[in-house]
Amino acid sequence: MSDLKDRLQGDLTAAMKARDELRTATLRMVLTAVKNEEVAGGAARELTDDEVVKVLAREGKKRREATEAYVTAGRQELADREVAEGASSSSTCPRSSPTRSSARWSRRPSPRSARRRRRSSAR
Repeated sequence: MSDLKDRLQGDLTAAMKARDELRTATLRMVLTAVKNEEVAGGAARELTDDEVVKVLAREGKKRREATEAYVTAGRQELADREVAEGASSSSTCPRSSPTRSSARWSRRPSPRSARRRRRSSAR
C-alpha cells in the first residue's frame, strides 16, 4: 500500500476516534475514490503516491465545482459544507511539497529545450 494511502487510512482512524464527523466523511469519500480508481480498468492494481495525489486533486476539483453550483442555486448551507470538505481534503493532499516525479522533471530539461540549445549552438 502506498505511504499516502496509509496516511489517509490513519487519519481516518484518528478522525473516527476524535468523533470529527466532517473529517471522517471527507476521508471516507477520498479513500473510496482511491479504491474506485484502483479497481477501475481491466485489472485491479495498487496506486502509487503520485496517482493518489492525482485522485485527491480530482476530488478537490469536484468539491470546488459543487460549491459553485450550490452558490449559483442559492443553497448556501450546502456550499458551506462543500467548502469545509474541500478544506479538509486539501489539508491531506501534499501539494506544497513536490512529488518525486515533479521534482525529477523540474531538474531535467525537456527534450524540446535540449534540441533548441543544440541547434542554436551549432549555428
